[in-house]
Amino acid sequence: MKYKACSLADLETIGKMRILINERPLLVVAFEGKAYAMNDKCPHKGAMLSPGKYESGIIQCKEHGLQIDVRTGKVVNNLKSKFLVPSEASRSIKTYVTTIEDGQVFIEI
Repeated sequence: MKYKACSLADLETIGKMRILINERPLLVVAFEGKAYAMNDKCPHKGAMLSPGKYESGIIQCKEHGLQIDVRTGKVVNNLKSKFLVPSEASRSIKTYVTTIEDGQVFIEI
């Protein structure tokens, strides 16, 4: 099912935002004219990612600095991730398909 998240213009201005869809916390970010959505939960200890530093398509968890690529949901700093998230299967976050229609960002859940 497709849900309206926000306007692309607002998202590009802010850069990132936390939203709830069906009580599910999601992080929505703008990167290179596109919108990306993922669970707002770090794979290390479950901290919210949304308060973290966001730059150039990478969100950094505020708690322990784990860096995640918003396009893929995969952890990018492998040495740190091996220590913080030993299981390779757990080194990514669920991402969601986003579309832009009439300037609005929609997320498929």
